[in-house]
Amino acid sequence: MKKIVGKSKTVIIVCILSAIFCSFYPIKADAASIKIIDAGMCGENVAYLAYEIIDTGEVVLYCYVIPIPGDCCIYSYSNEDQQPWAGYRGNINYVYCAGVVEAGSYCFYRFSNCFYVSLGESMLVLSDYCLGGCVSLESIDIPSNVTLIAKYAFMGDSSLHKITLPESLVEIGNYAFVKCDLYELELPNKLLTVGNYAFAYNRNLKNVYFGKSDLVLKRYAFKNCTSLGNVKPPKWVVCEKGVFQGCN
Repeated sequence: MKKIVGKSKTVIIVCILSAIFCSFYPIKADAASIKIIDAGMCGENVAYLAYEIIDTGEVVLYCYVIPIPGDCCIYSYSNEDQQPWAGYRGNINYVYCAGVVEAGSYCFYRFSNCFYVSLGESMLVLSDYCLGGCVSLESIDIPSNVTLIAKYAFMGDSSLHKITLPESLVEIGNYAFVKCDLYELELPNKLLTVGNYAFAYNRNLKNVYFGKSDLVLKRYAFKNCTSLGNVKPPKWVVCEKGVFQGCN
């Protein structure tokens, strides 16, 4: 068990409360069957708890809002090494968020062994690089209230085969899903912008289904999606330069 040292009184209280309320852990487990790895604050009023399930050795990261004033956002970081869990991110298998409205930049970047992510229905924004480099993640349901998936949000998730995009989604940023491994894609009705190279190099992408919005596909949005066949966007979709360059 990792010793938690040099923490503020607030963090120590969070750790104690986390241990007391173990019945609220996302993966139900008796207190005797888990080992707390770390705990602390990752936002103004967002705490985190990392723990290991002793029977399986799987590691869970749980980010949750606590009842103090704040914006309910996970902090943004300049790079992955600033994450509070940077030292053990490669061991994390599950990520859960509860009450969080924004996943900050780089917050879950390069969780290389993470195969399950639940962001919670309160989530509104997925920031730059927030889930990039998660090479073991195979599928994810984007919560139903998310309006923005920012640039590079899922870049390089090379095992990501399936995503469910919500009807609330308005913008997908540049390079958001570049070099993933999506098989098909359904774009929601309220979506207005798909950024430059947003889905480029998804080489197994075979089908794209368009919604009914006045959508703009930015430059090279689907470049080198080499399995994509004869795509005919509806007349209300605007295609900028090279959107389907390198497609079949």
